[in-house]
Amino acid sequence: MIGLKKISFILFLIILIACAQIKEERECQQDTDCVRVREDCCGCQAGGKSISIPKINEADYISQKEKECGDVFCIQLYACTENDDPVCQEGRCTLA
Repeated sequence: MIGLKKISFILFLIILIACAQIKEERECQQDTDCVRVREDCCGCQAGGKSISIPKINEADYISQKEKECGDVFCIQLYACTENDDPVCQEGRCTLA
C-alpha cells in the first residue's frame, strides 16, 4: 500500500508540473491580451503585413521595429482586411 501511495503522489506531481508548463507556454487567455502590430516595416495600413502578438510584448516589439525600419519608405496602400482583428485562439495570438 505504501508503494501505491508514493506512485500516486509522484503521478500527481508530474501532472501538476505538466499543467504549469502548458500554462506558461500560452501567449494569451483572452482576445484583449493580443494586439495587432506590423509584421514588416510598413504594416497593412501602408502596403505591408500585420500580425498579432501578446500585448505585454508590444512596447519591445515596436521599439525593435523602429530600429530595424528606420528610413524605410512605405507606400500609401491600405492592405488590411476585415479579418485583421487580434484574437486569442488556443493560447496563441493571431489575426481573425
